[in-house]
Amino acid sequence: MKKITSILIGLVLAAASAFASAADFERTEHLSLVDGSSGFGSATEFAAGSKGKTFSDLFFFDIPALSNAGSNISAISLDDSTGIDFTLFNLYQVGSTVAAATGGLDADSGLWILSGSNLSSGSYYLKIEGQVSSTDVTIYSGNLLVSAVPEAETYAMLLAGLGLVGLVARRRKSVA
Repeated sequence: MKKITSILIGLVLAAASAFASAADFERTEHLSLVDGSSGFGSATEFAAGSKGKTFSDLFFFDIPALSNAGSNISAISLDDSTGIDFTLFNLYQVGSTVAAATGGLDADSGLWILSGSNLSSGSYYLKIEGQVSSTDVTIYSGNLLVSAVPEAETYAMLLAGLGLVGLVARRRKSVA
């Protein structure tokens, strides 16, 4: 019985791998955040005749402390308004298969926008997938912005400072 189960599992895995499709273009890049931001994808150019080809790109970066992250991507082609049909724009923490943030198309701007909040320190990556929809040369690019989340002590100092300003203003008013 164990032998039959092993054979069935092997057949299922073989069938699954036969139907799995890999992207035509794949790229992995490590981003260096300068003042909490980085551009990416500017070198991602798909040659004329790439219509129908798929791609899957990973952009890795590190977050030093509790932070918020925001990113957007856009594409341009000479013969099409965008040139790329994006199918995935997600943020993952390395080692996790669950997206920390999911991007989507903003109808007003035409950009794909992603926003993640309260991300713990660690290594993360943006995963971008899509299909080239233009017969001409097509380019996509994006940017990433990471900003630290203020700690509770910061808010406490802000409130204490406002209280002191209010106290000084009240004393000046009563003296005059």
